[in-house]
Amino acid sequence: MVEVFKTNVNRSEAAEELLGRILQVFPSYRAVFDLEDCDRILKVVNPQGEVTTAPVLRIMLEAGFQAEPL
Repeated sequence: MVEVFKTNVNRSEAAEELLGRILQVFPSYRAVFDLEDCDRILKVVNPQGEVTTAPVLRIMLEAGFQAEPL
């Protein structure tokens, strides 16, 4: 399953740190940022089923960033 989020992440360093945090909590997930997109997209893929959005949103919020599912 795939979940796409609109974010306010604007630096590649922050994106890399966030990806690390997400993958630490969900090692089976794959995640990637597209910071060149106007919505600064975060795409999260769970090959084993649904993406649990609440924890992903919490990780973003705890790091000081906003995200909302599209």
